[in-house]
Amino acid sequence: MTVSQACMDKAKYDTDFKNRVEFFMKKAAIAILGEVAPTGDEHTSRADFANRVLAGSARVVNYAVGVSAHNTVSPVIDSGVEVTDSVMESAVNSLFSKYSGWDQ
Repeated sequence: MTVSQACMDKAKYDTDFKNRVEFFMKKAAIAILGEVAPTGDEHTSRADFANRVLAGSARVVNYAVGVSAHNTVSPVIDSGVEVTDSVMESAVNSLFSKYSGWDQ
């Protein structure tokens, strides 16, 4: 899959976009830390990443690149329309396990 220059620029240079990604990352992190902790590597990885997100040590720009390349977000960016909160939140949530280092 090729990511357009518009998507890369949105993730790297659009402060509002990055702030919105960070907001939804933190929202997801809080939800994950509130889960009943099942045993297994997935929850441990997700919880560790959630703690990094809330501590401010997760790289938002890296996550923003993933969000901008997401199959529900990139067509919106390429069309020049603003990405809605619901679409962005869904993309952030769908990428959380991947960015936590846990592969399904």
